[in-house]
Amino acid sequence: MRYLRLAAICIFVLSLGFSAWSNIHYYSDSNTDIPSIESNTELLEISVTEGREALLQGLTAHDETDGDLTDRIMVASVSHFMEKGLVNVKYVVFDKHHNAGSITRQVRYTDYESPKFSLSTPAVFTRGADFNLLDRVKVEDCIDGDISRQIRVVTNMVNSFAAGVYPVTLEVTNSCGDLAQLTLWVTVLDKENSASITLNQYIVYVEQGTRFDPYSYIRSVTDANNLSLPKENVQVKGTLDMNTPGSYRLEYTYSDSETVGQTAITVVVEGKEGVA
Repeated sequence: MRYLRLAAICIFVLSLGFSAWSNIHYYSDSNTDIPSIESNTELLEISVTEGREALLQGLTAHDETDGDLTDRIMVASVSHFMEKGLVNVKYVVFDKHHNAGSITRQVRYTDYESPKFSLSTPAVFTRGADFNLLDRVKVEDCIDGDISRQIRVVTNMVNSFAAGVYPVTLEVTNSCGDLAQLTLWVTVLDKENSASITLNQYIVYVEQGTRFDPYSYIRSVTDANNLSLPKENVQVKGTLDMNTPGSYRLEYTYSDSETVGQTAITVVVEGKEGVA
């Protein structure tokens, strides 16, 4: 019995010793120094074409134990715009002991533009035909790329069973919180065109105060057999004020003794701040 007690005491003492050794080893091997990140500028200015890697320009990171950690710096988050093209970017770096250091600085995209809408085919439909405008609409963003799937229909006044011109308001928001809105006019015809007027673009963005030539956007005019028709027979009508930002519709019509065709273009006049 006495030997058992001695063995138990020995095991207890050894356990205490091992526990003490483990704690000493753990704390001696631990590192609680926080790495630091430094920037050589308070405001970084870059182009939207430079990509995400450009956000790391001008940064260095250092840790007392691990030394240079610059190649471990990561972008933690990018804020919504504080003003158009200006964001806060938060950076983080981890040392080998998983201690984290961070910094936040401002980044300005010098050539940023709001998302732009486009149409693959004109917004012209025949009365009673299937109507799905979003199949033809695309939105390209200079930061996020194609964000067409994020388009929201704000208002839709189209009656596909009655000929006429109807407004549809669309909007989209990119990852920086920039909301772009467009009023697009949908044309519903009584019968199908017998002449096809093809334009280079069906949505055009132009700067306030500049000149706009609608005839320069006519690519071709063809009949039902795809034979060329004279562009000179195309007439353009509609109201366009190049001095007032907004969305305008111009209508193109072709007619001769045998054929009739109609299409339209949406002209978005952008103000000095790039907002229509």
